[in-house]
Amino acid sequence: MCRSASFVLTKDRVFWSMKSDSHEDIIEEFGLSQDGVRGPNVLRVEISPCDGDLSRPINEWIFKLDQDLLPDWFDDQCELRARIALVEWVDKRVFKNGFHEVREGSVWAFGSSQVTAYGFSRVTAYGSSQVTAFGSSQVTAYGSSRVKAFGTVRVMAYDSSQVTVCDSSQVTAYDSSQVATYDFSQVAACGSSRVKACGSSQVMACGSSRVKACGSSRVKACGSSQVTAFDTAQVTTYDFSQVAACGSSRVTAYDSSQVTACKDTAIVIHYNTQLCKPSGLFAVMIDRAGDRSVCTVGK
Repeated sequence: MCRSASFVLTKDRVFWSMKSDSHEDIIEEFGLSQDGVRGPNVLRVEISPCDGDLSRPINEWIFKLDQDLLPDWFDDQCELRARIALVEWVDKRVFKNGFHEVREGSVWAFGSSQVTAYGFSRVTAYGSSQVTAFGSSQVTAYGSSRVKAFGTVRVMAYDSSQVTVCDSSQVTAYDSSQVATYDFSQVAACGSSRVKACGSSQVMACGSSRVKACGSSRVKACGSSQVTAFDTAQVTTYDFSQVAACGSSRVTAYDSSQVTACKDTAIVIHYNTQLCKPSGLFAVMIDRAGDRSVCTVGK
């Protein structure tokens, strides 16, 4: 598999792409002729850090040939030509500080860099970097990076990263990442991630994740996740998850999940054998075990 950074050399030029680090993609993008009557016309090379950390100084990156049969013009200058091109590659695709706009291709953000991504661009964020993403761009966030996503953006959040998603953007959250979701965005929360869902957003909560659901958001809770539901939010809960239902929210509970209907007109339908606890003045608990249907009004 090709690694960043990939280059394709001809006898007198060096080619690389903002869009891909696949040698074949680079060859296709620039319409290069791979083979001639005397053998290969191009040379595929890679220059990359040994541990994959693109924030390392480029003088530590390792040069590697990525083909066995070499062109007849191959010499020691090929590495030098590729390393000169690497300087531009890093300048365009690896950000360590400052403000940057990306409208195509894939980039990496480190340190205190701030990136605004549009279109179908892709950003991988580390450290304390900040990304604002629009359109159909894709963001993968690590460390303590922060992401704001609008449009139909897709975000993968890890570690302790923080994500705010709006419109129809989609987020998958792992580890201890934190997500605030609005409008029609969709979130899958795993690990110990925390999600605040508003508007008509949808959340799938697993592991020990915690979700606060507002507006008309919908949450499906599994594992030992914890959900607090407000307004007209709808929650379906499984396993050992815990839900506190407020406002006029509705909860459907399965397995050993525990639900507390707090106040107002919250409604809980439970299929489990554990007694759910109505504590609100108008909260309603509906027991649907077997063929029975018993309504219980909280005190």
